Amino acid sequence: PEDARNSIHNLLGQLNFGSREVCVRINSIETGLAGDDLAAAMTATVLPHSIVVPKVDSVEHLDWVTIFVATASKRRSHFVIGLLVRPSVPPRVHYTTGSPSIALLLIHERMYSEL
Repeated sequence: PEDARNSIHNLLGQLNFGSREVCVRINSIETGLAGDDLAAAMTATVLPHSIVVPKVDSVEHLDWVTIFVATASKRRSHFVIGLLVRPSVPPRVHYTTGSPSIALLLIHERMYSEL
């Protein structure tokens, strides 16, 4: 995992992605690796446009990711967090990030499996 984190951190600043949007997928929060993954992506010279978080199990996970990204994304005016939400989170959960510059894209696992 550490090699992958270092690669992402370095490549974000070294490669020219042109007008393409850059998205970084991190490990799920339950693995205990998500914090280090987010830190590597959010401290890069060039920030990704969005983060994808798999296996979101609770509203607390939403809170954790939002707070982490809000704290780390001060260098970007708009940021999107894509979350693959498990059935334990209500499909119509009303959630606000508390930050006008952060948007959450919630994809319920059941809907994703039907795509």
